[in-house]
Amino acid sequence: MARCPTCSTEFARGEQFCPLDGSPLAAAPKSGDALIGRVLGGRYRLTERLGQGGMGTVYRALHTLMDKPVALKILRGELATDSDAVARFHREARSASRLDHDHCIRVTDFGQSEDGLLYLAMELLEGRSLGERIRLGRIPLAEVITVAHSIALALEHAHEAGVVHRDLKPDNVFLALRSRGREVVKVLDFGLAKLASDSGRSRSITRDGTVFGTPEYMAPEQAQGDPVDERTDLYSLGVLLFHLLTGQLPFGGETFVAVLTKHVKQAPPRLRDLDPSIPPEVEAIVLRCMQKRPADRFASASALVEALVPLCSQGERTPPIGVAQERSGPVSMNIAPAPSVISDDAAAASPAQESPFDSVGARLALGLPQRNRRPLVAGILLALVAGGAFAVTRRPEPSLGISPGTEAHAGFADVERLVASGKLDAAAAELEVLHRRGESAALERLTAEVAEQRGHRLEALAHLHRAKTLSPRDASIRHALAGLLLRLGQNRDACGQAERAVALAEARSDSTTLFAARGILRTASCDSSPAASR
Repeated sequence: MARCPTCSTEFARGEQFCPLDGSPLAAAPKSGDALIGRVLGGRYRLTERLGQGGMGTVYRALHTLMDKPVALKILRGELATDSDAVARFHREARSASRLDHDHCIRVTDFGQSEDGLLYLAMELLEGRSLGERIRLGRIPLAEVITVAHSIALALEHAHEAGVVHRDLKPDNVFLALRSRGREVVKVLDFGLAKLASDSGRSRSITRDGTVFGTPEYMAPEQAQGDPVDERTDLYSLGVLLFHLLTGQLPFGGETFVAVLTKHVKQAPPRLRDLDPSIPPEVEAIVLRCMQKRPADRFASASALVEALVPLCSQGERTPPIGVAQERSGPVSMNIAPAPSVISDDAAAASPAQESPFDSVGARLALGLPQRNRRPLVAGILLALVAGGAFAVTRRPEPSLGISPGTEAHAGFADVERLVASGKLDAAAAELEVLHRRGESAALERLTAEVAEQRGHRLEALAHLHRAKTLSPRDASIRHALAGLLLRLGQNRDACGQAERAVALAEARSDSTTLFAARGILRTASCDSSPAASR
């Protein structure tokens, strides 16, 4: 069991960083559980604590009226602190309870106890999580394909019902024991990630976006606080499959921010470079799921299912993990272009990488024609010429992306008055209205300031990263980001942003930001080596 020293939330599934605020986790002291023996909702008697994660604690419980064992998940206490959170809980719980698929855990009931505890009743599964299975060693290819197909089927069903998971990872996949030792894949916690991301501790940071999630499996759009959709789950599934196939994660780092930065900027390693025995067609599927731009991934979970169908029969034996549904029909791969690597500045150059789908072996294995590269080269040259012309003619944006006298500027003044009078919740509500009208670096920065004053530092971090993306040459935003990283204890990343702020401030003769950024460099004891976080 590990505990976050910042928010005191406990985790029991091997997490290294707190998904709520990014702090490194430490060992938690042992303690008793006062809820054991209680009856919730007049019918669920808690008999045993089974585990705890970022969204709540799971208990074995007995339905006293039916004399039937169930699993009861009691959600984090802060979800019940305001009426909006409770309304969101009921909405998300209703969505999850509508899922009826052999590879989705079934939610049978939900409610709130007399003292405010929010709970979900689910089918009780016996077995182990996929995370536990991974820790026992590498999984054979045939089993990995079967797991992938099962999860894709679960996502297909959930997405058709309008439910996006948002926190797909090995510990949210369960290998449930059935008769004669057969295991069936079950995906857990549908809809709960959005509920947690919208809670008082970690509100949505854009109209539809959230930074809530596990950093090692988080899609680039999540890491940047952009809106998420069904394709976000496909990215997380790609990372999960990368882990299963290679025995390692595609991106690691010493800090929460370092991991998120790699998801946004860095192309994943080739799977066959790590293990040449991985078939090219399997590598192609995984890397397509992990495309940086959602538009370059599979269009839907259904398309991924169809791509996996012809691979499910491969292998020398029938895998012990069961697939509850079988599909048949034509295969449509609709292969995407090469991965796009996102640079921090418009002027940053990225080395070209060959697409995994350009491999002759992969394309033949997938039944695709070999590419004629001349149109591709001509298109790249045309894009470079157009991009150069744009770089010459565009005007520099204002440092905060907003002009005085505009409607948004008037809204900023209202927010600042609310903050000055200590009405932080009202200020946050006003900012949500401004976000619906459009986005700007100034709005993201102001939202970050309010979020940190409310104690939501991870939310503030995501807003500042978004502001940096919208205005990459604004030294003051880099300075603000460096200061927050320093307060979060992420000194290495703080140094990187402070060094960049110094360079930008020097180029624009911004003496105020230059002095402040140099102060962060001294406080963080930064050396003169190149910054790790650009």
